[in-house]
Amino acid sequence: MRWEPSRRRLTFASGAQAFVYSAANPEGLRGPEHHIAWCDELAKWRRGQAAWDNLRLGLRLGARPRALVTTTPRPVAVLKHVLALDGTVLTGGATRDNPHLSGDFIDAVEAVHKGTRFGRQELEGALLDDVEGTLWPRS
Repeated sequence: MRWEPSRRRLTFASGAQAFVYSAANPEGLRGPEHHIAWCDELAKWRRGQAAWDNLRLGLRLGARPRALVTTTPRPVAVLKHVLALDGTVLTGGATRDNPHLSGDFIDAVEAVHKGTRFGRQELEGALLDDVEGTLWPRS
């Protein structure tokens, strides 16, 4: 593999190339064409909808261009938009399901957050829209 930071490009031994973009600069996604995109932490993108819209315009190569979104579920507009799209397949998992995390880490974060609203979101991967019993819903 060869990483070229000035070009934001990773070239694999096979010749395949991966490009790195930032949602902080949605205009950087205008023009490039791709077969696949991996969108990490979509729910944290500050300019999420603009970046997503530009990214989708460039997903036009190959027989089945697609995007993979990995994110902690947060009730933000861009994530709700993606979840509502035809063809979206939703999977999920808890922090404990990640075989690459140390047991000490899992024990530590569960000791602090297990059983809390934050823990349901961060540890269990639950998309929590409204606080139960709230007087004013998020909408």
